[in-house]
Amino acid sequence: MVNVKKALKSAWIDVFLIFLFTLLLAGCADIPLPSWLTGEPDESILKRPSAVGEPPSAVRDEDFPYLSSVPPKPDSFSTARERRDYIKKMKQDKAKAEEAKKRLENILPP
Repeated sequence: MVNVKKALKSAWIDVFLIFLFTLLLAGCADIPLPSWLTGEPDESILKRPSAVGEPPSAVRDEDFPYLSSVPPKPDSFSTARERRDYIKKMKQDKAKAEEAKKRLENILPP
């Protein structure tokens, strides 16, 4: 029973020390750590001069639409007669397609 208590006490001490070490390590942002550990780029990359320039020639302002360049709403819409004609034509096309489907089903075996 005494050995179990010592083992538990030792385990809790180990857990506490690991927790304390990770807490202290997390708070040491100013200490330079290896880049493979932190994931940060090297100092040479961080201190390199950087300039903001124009976007590449492939990306230009005219490639992106702006709210001011939206065309106005069209004034003329299709009339009721034109819409009826379109609907009639679509129904005729659908009937032709169904007829062609039936012909193909009769020709080709299932």
